[in-house]
Amino acid sequence: MHLNKLIFATALSLSAIGAHAALYTSNFGARAPGYTPNDDGSFGAVALPFSLNFFGQTYNSLYINNNGNVSFNRSTSAYLSNPLNSQTAAPMIAPFWTDLDSRADPLGTIAAGTGGSGVYFRQITPSQVVVTWDRLGYYSSNYSGRAQFQLVLNDPASTIAATEGVIGFYYGNVTAGTDTHSVSVGFGDGRSTVNAGELSLYSGSSSFVAAQVMNQSFRYNLDGGIPSVLNTVPEPASLALSAGALLALSQLRRRQRA
Repeated sequence: MHLNKLIFATALSLSAIGAHAALYTSNFGARAPGYTPNDDGSFGAVALPFSLNFFGQTYNSLYINNNGNVSFNRSTSAYLSNPLNSQTAAPMIAPFWTDLDSRADPLGTIAAGTGGSGVYFRQITPSQVVVTWDRLGYYSSNYSGRAQFQLVLNDPASTIAATEGVIGFYYGNVTAGTDTHSVSVGFGDGRSTVNAGELSLYSGSSSFVAAQVMNQSFRYNLDGGIPSVLNTVPEPASLALSAGALLALSQLRRRQRA
């Protein structure tokens, strides 16, 4: 039996908080390769059409994890089974990392291009991909609340619009319902210690984080592979909320497994 957790650094500036509505695109593409309704599943490695330097390592593929994140080197579940192995650390980009579930969802069968409770991958151009977590519920098959959000990755070597960064988090309708899991939003390098460049935007209960991110977007650049904030104009209503989120280390606690 073990307790899985990730600690993110909390050195994120308040200037990261911005307000831009809803999802990046309504075209989700096909479901992630090999995806079926699941709890805690990981899918990949999914090939990227470009190279991405993330925390000093260059990657051409990623793992898409049902629980609201993508990871490199290996899936989140593999990393969590042995997080101290520095040779196989799993750097992570986490738009909404928590215990999400798509099993026995009353939304129905996942169908490519139509959306529904599941995870989707789309290559928009040779320099841009989007991963969509569409209306997933929470463990265990709790669909009183749902999370809909996207991760957009742009080729750092391409011409990127001034309003975008290399990495974008985009949120649609995100609610917690009766769920009480913890959620972390940010970046981790997969190591057992907190290191430079790891960022925590929000951490806390699903109800707290859902209220902060719904219909928002947050964008980042990669400077030598290290995430840096692109947003510069804070939304006044978000400042006090984000300040509270930065008082402690981000910590995601997931359920124990026998």
